[in-house]
Amino acid sequence: MMKKLVFAAVTMGLAMGLALGAVEFYLRYQTLGSVAAVWAEMMSGAAPYSNLGSEGRIIPDPELSYRLNPAQPEVNSIGIRNAEIEREKTPGRLRIIVIGDSVAWPENGFVQLLSEKLGEQAEVINAAIPGYTVYQERILLERYLIDYKPDLIIQQYCLNDNLRFLHRFTQKGGMIWTQEAQRALFPESGDALAWLPSGSYLAVRLRLAYTRWTKPPGEFP
Repeated sequence: MMKKLVFAAVTMGLAMGLALGAVEFYLRYQTLGSVAAVWAEMMSGAAPYSNLGSEGRIIPDPELSYRLNPAQPEVNSIGIRNAEIEREKTPGRLRIIVIGDSVAWPENGFVQLLSEKLGEQAEVINAAIPGYTVYQERILLERYLIDYKPDLIIQQYCLNDNLRFLHRFTQKGGMIWTQEAQRALFPESGDALAWLPSGSYLAVRLRLAYTRWTKPPGEFP
């Protein structure tokens, strides 16, 4: 009886392992686009990437890596979540531009509180882009925003800004973490459980799905 139970347990374990391995391979193939790319990544030992599910909300950009898609609702022609900005400022009214990442992004966050506090004294423009770093924010400011002659620029900082780029794009246009970001977010460890968040596409997908399910309204992605 004991031998049968052990055999059944081992068989189920192997079957589950094969099933999880097949799902892992499929997710890697879906992201990287070819069996050769999957094999090369697995053999390299590098931490893999996991598609963050941009779902058309962002588009690739050669300098910025990505920006908000102007074709999406509430995104204007320069790629920020704001109405079109008038070139001419209202006389006697300050123009304040806030640049940053997901910390400044929420519609009910501190940027909105600032706008409500200042009221008609100032036009507050939230130009934050989730996942951006100081490097990207500077390019966005110089390329698109500085021409609107802001009276004040507020830059929100967080640990993402220690990196040059936090994300890049797959061949299919999906947003993924850069190797630099992977090393910072998931430091290497000999512990098998510590490897899962950075070494398994499936583990990261499950974590992202849980994050999206529990996130407050208005957050990204």
